[in-house]
Amino acid sequence: MAQKTLGTQKTTKSSPKAYQVFEGVVRDILFSPQQRTFRVNIDSQNKGLEEREVSFLPSNAYYEGIPVYVDVPKLAPANIWMLESLFSKEQVLITLLRRNRVIDTSFVKDLLKENHLVFYLNSNKTFLLANNNELFQNDFGKLTKINGLAAFKQFGIEKLEEAKEKGYVRL
Repeated sequence: MAQKTLGTQKTTKSSPKAYQVFEGVVRDILFSPQQRTFRVNIDSQNKGLEEREVSFLPSNAYYEGIPVYVDVPKLAPANIWMLESLFSKEQVLITLLRRNRVIDTSFVKDLLKENHLVFYLNSNKTFLLANNNELFQNDFGKLTKINGLAAFKQFGIEKLEEAKEKGYVRL
């Protein structure tokens, strides 16, 4: 049988979904549709025969013709364009391929960390703004800087995209 590359999903404290890739010759496969897992016996060159449980995530969207799995609160699979609006298409594609075609919360956090997006809140915390300029300061008063990651955690991807598109959004 030919050598196959398979992926498995495991949970860690620092990252709820970390993905691992391993190689070897597949000897047995047992499929469990209820748990969405495969039990695989793999004969790898450096470890010998070992049993692995491989989770699979069915595609629920397509991005640039690539089947992807979207698991971000308040981001419908059809709204992947919001990520492209906040970041470039190239950045989304590169991160997508690097993360095994899974768009989850840690995917968005990685993009936010890499791009250093910054937003601003007015003093009442009723508006989220994409820029800090004299016009916005006149209209909204003193503005407080908030990094993109904190803004994402507090307000979600839709509010960030709307603030970037319109300049500001009411919270």
